[in-house]
Amino acid sequence: MSKRKSPPPTESGGCWLAGITLGEIRRGIELHRLKDPVAAGSLERWLSGLETHYAEHVLPVAAAIADRWRHLSPHQPRPVSDGLIAATAIEHRLSVVTRNVDDFRRSGVNTLNPFQ
Repeated sequence: MSKRKSPPPTESGGCWLAGITLGEIRRGIELHRLKDPVAAGSLERWLSGLETHYAEHVLPVAAAIADRWRHLSPHQPRPVSDGLIAATAIEHRLSVVTRNVDDFRRSGVNTLNPFQ
């Protein structure tokens, strides 16, 4: 999580977050809390700022996304969250920005690894 803990861009512009991504971050914070409650508190504050910054740029899992995920899932036996993120990006004609591009390759979604 520390590598992802960078400040958000000055303007959201064309950047969006899949709602499921916020859930994944929250879950990661709770898992981190078991080892380091102080660091988890810091991550919660960071997430709060991220949520505020992207408040108008969060894409929920709507019916069309769930339907698209249904078509992806038999060919992509991955975590449900990855499939829903891919389906969200495909539905909105966006790219997934991730270090784990291999996890999304078979879905056909465009990816960008900012760490390369």
